[in-house]
Amino acid sequence: MAGDLGEMVVALRAEYGQWKVLLLAHSSGAVMGLNHTAHRRETVAAFVWFAQVTHPVKNETESHAWLLERAESQGETRIVEELRQIGPPPWTASELLTQRNQLRHLNGFYTQPPSALRDIRQSLATPKTGRTNILPMCNAMPWSLGHLSEENQTFDAFAAHPKLTVPAYLKLGRHDHAVCPRAFQGFARCTERTTKGGDRVGSGGSHDPGRGSCSL
Repeated sequence: MAGDLGEMVVALRAEYGQWKVLLLAHSSGAVMGLNHTAHRRETVAAFVWFAQVTHPVKNETESHAWLLERAESQGETRIVEELRQIGPPPWTASELLTQRNQLRHLNGFYTQPPSALRDIRQSLATPKTGRTNILPMCNAMPWSLGHLSEENQTFDAFAAHPKLTVPAYLKLGRHDHAVCPRAFQGFARCTERTTKGGDRVGSGGSHDPGRGSCSL
């Protein structure tokens, strides 16, 4: 899939007659964005990353601990049993999907869960998006986890990309427990970049880049 991103960047540069692109990436997709930016920096004007996965095993370990504690405190015995059954990471794609579904159920992605109807309306109002896109969008998380899980489980941004020589703008959510801010912050602080914002995590942030994320 990283090769697909490279081909897309080539196509966009040709279509718009631009030497460089502004690359935006989110969650697990930001792994591909980071790899492309590091290896083809001449094609990237700036990299904007939302809820960047930096070290999946460390992240999932923190996420799993939070979710298990949350489920126990709320008396969600079925969820507790499922979480104990899959155990701590590393996980298969199926186990990761189970954890993500439970995380969504207990508001681990958002402080205020979004309205599905509102999301559909916003999607339909977006150019080049129609009714036939709704079902694939609903299946996006299982599809992406299935295709990216194996590659991402071995990813370590700290070791792979100690230096990033393009302007970078980072966004994360304080209340995001899918991509926990702690590892993300650590990577942002140790990585040398040509531009660097403040050292701040905003309250009210979530996993969705459009819902209350804050710059770091």
